[in-house]
Amino acid sequence: MKSLDILFNPFIMISMRTNPHIKIQSPVYGHDASSGGRDERTRTQSEAVKKTWNATVGATPVAPGHGVSPRVLVVEDDQFICEDIACTLTECGFSVAGTVQTLDAAMRFVKNRRGQFDCVLLDIDLGGQSCQPLAASLEALDLPYALVTAHSKDVVRDLGYRAPVIEKPFQNWRLSAELSNLVAAAQRGA
Repeated sequence: MKSLDILFNPFIMISMRTNPHIKIQSPVYGHDASSGGRDERTRTQSEAVKKTWNATVGATPVAPGHGVSPRVLVVEDDQFICEDIACTLTECGFSVAGTVQTLDAAMRFVKNRRGQFDCVLLDIDLGGQSCQPLAASLEALDLPYALVTAHSKDVVRDLGYRAPVIEKPFQNWRLSAELSNLVAAAQRGA
């Protein structure tokens, strides 16, 4: 029997009741150290948690506006975390405009697909590169973004960023609320 890591999330407790033989971990809260948290088994189990979430509470649209889901570009260097965030956004009623994992790819996406996304969810550290150039481009284009990081808000402010900060680990409601506020503020300012 495999161990079960409980992340103090009631929806994972439901999964435990339906299949007590699986090991569930979310990349937002940590990886399985034995496999690096990136194998197919972990991905499949993550999908089981997402299905349980949807069956229990359903996807709750939180989009401000006229019934249109805000389109979010996710910029995160860790593929597994990026996929997890994208799934979380979808479950919270957002549309994922795209996911990118490098600074160069993000810069190209913003340049070539302007108008195809409403805001950006941006990790501060992209494989050892600072996201500062991308943040500056987003500000110059007047595109709203929020930073997702394991750093505290004080550290982020000391680094010179002015955007809203969502600290890892985060809860789905927090991510949803921050992005909803970000999009609503941008719509009011437009």
